[in-house]
Amino acid sequence: MLKIHLAAVVAALVFTASALGQNLYRWRDAQGQWHFADAPPSGQPAEAIAVTPEPVSERVLSVEEHHARWAKVLADPAAEAETRQRVRKKAAARRAETRERAAQARRCERYERDLDKLDSRMRAGYSGQRGSRLSERRRELREAQWKECR
Repeated sequence: MLKIHLAAVVAALVFTASALGQNLYRWRDAQGQWHFADAPPSGQPAEAIAVTPEPVSERVLSVEEHHARWAKVLADPAAEAETRQRVRKKAAARRAETRERAAQARRCERYERDLDKLDSRMRAGYSGQRGSRLSERRRELREAQWKECR
């Protein structure tokens, strides 16, 4: 609980400092605990951590700018068709990705179910050739599960 709380405090300090372009300071107290602050402690050595703000890749458009941009697109039939096609392709790609993730989740669940059934059969105490086949099948399922469901 303390580690999660500490991580949240550090993240908040980093985001605040990065927004302001300031430094952070860290130091370890006598009990070995790390401390983070935006100012160095008095009478104790601290390490300065330079925090640089991340560049904003694309600014947020105002409603008016958004409407003006779309008005230009809608005024040109070729641009409108291209934009609609691009939007459709993105949506289709997202749907395909969602279907693939769902299919993978179903495969992983199936591996888990098959392994549970196989473990149940193996607990029945098969030996000899049948036991070897069950062990080999279990190894194959575990390997396939590891490859697909990491």
